[in-house]
Amino acid sequence: MSSVRPRTHDVKFSRIACLVYCEFHHTEGSKIVYQIPEGFLTAGSSRIDFDQLSDVLIPKPELAHRLYVYRFSGAVTVASWPCVVEDARYPRNKFLWNLGFIFEGSGEGVVSYEQVIRKLGRNLRALEVESQFLSNPSTKRRLPQILEQIMEDLNAYHECQVTLDPVTTISLKLFPMYPDPAPIDEWAVPVVVMPGAWGAADASWDLTLLKIFPYINGVWSMSRIAQECDVDIKLCGIALQHLVYYGIVALADIFQYSNVYATTPSLRLLLDPKTGLAIRCARVVAERTIAGLTPGVLMGLYAGMRHGLTVKQWAKNVGIGHRVKVDVRRFVLFGVLNGLIRRVHRYPVLVQIAQTEQQPTSATLATPTTMNLSLLDGNHHCDELCTNFHVGPKRLDELCDALCRWLNPSANAGKGGDGMLWRVRMVWR
Repeated sequence: MSSVRPRTHDVKFSRIACLVYCEFHHTEGSKIVYQIPEGFLTAGSSRIDFDQLSDVLIPKPELAHRLYVYRFSGAVTVASWPCVVEDARYPRNKFLWNLGFIFEGSGEGVVSYEQVIRKLGRNLRALEVESQFLSNPSTKRRLPQILEQIMEDLNAYHECQVTLDPVTTISLKLFPMYPDPAPIDEWAVPVVVMPGAWGAADASWDLTLLKIFPYINGVWSMSRIAQECDVDIKLCGIALQHLVYYGIVALADIFQYSNVYATTPSLRLLLDPKTGLAIRCARVVAERTIAGLTPGVLMGLYAGMRHGLTVKQWAKNVGIGHRVKVDVRRFVLFGVLNGLIRRVHRYPVLVQIAQTEQQPTSATLATPTTMNLSLLDGNHHCDELCTNFHVGPKRLDELCDALCRWLNPSANAGKGGDGMLWRVRMVWR
């Protein structure tokens, strides 16, 4: 579905509030040499007191050459990579300094700066070892200009190319850092949302990725894909995690005409021309032409979905195939991937309707399928159970009915549920 943009378009990085260069002077102790902007960290300042951060900005030499991130009561976040050079040319035979990146607030996006801070710290240390760039006053005076360029370019463009000396230029760039995606459920349906991704595949791709990618059709679940391409289900899940992480694939539920969907508050975005959702939706779901698929018509179709109404019933109510020519599966999939509608799942729950001393733990039906009663606790929906038992929704209902008969032998001869002790009820949510 080309209608969903990769999530890299929506990345937001934390803004740098201050860059501060500090040194440990052999007689004066920890001191600020340069800060951009001036006055951000000053003893007695009404904003932030340097005395509170001095131990962080100039830590002990034993803690040098490691990345540190400190958060101070939600006010500021300091990230730095302190450095030390030991040599007889320096007072006390060592030179200790640090370049700190200061962010206001909790600094949730600081993780994207970690590689930049390490790279900058290592390059400055190499220059100091080679040419005393920082300890020589004649070259150190160029540092404020360098820091100002780094701060302005990273805040504005998220990348920077800065010349440290006549022969040394370094490039810095911020890259988004995402948390690892959650494990992929076996019943989840992967859908390609990045156009041309398969065309970019080459020999550098993982073998499992190359094997499963042609089978990602927006219809088959992960379990079905692993079965069709003869790949271990765990390896298939890991490969799909990578595709989800990089925004190449999004996950949907198994489409069936017995599914039930409900609208979400995001449905109103369909009528907002700035989002372009209506145009993309019409192009994706139209069977032949987008003529007649106005935002109002599309809004009305989605609004017809509600709790208790299956897709089959909805399609009949709105006249799909007669008054409206849309592909039902693509219409539903577009709504799910763009957050316009959500799936209302059906959860089988085994409930006790009469007192009994017998507490069932598991039951084997008069079929090859084994029903694990712990799955009937209201936390496992029918998609999961159908995938686990390799059956369809209709067959799952038959298994639940057979389970009730197995658990209520005394009620089998009666009518109207007389004598029933246990029953499987369906909870929708």
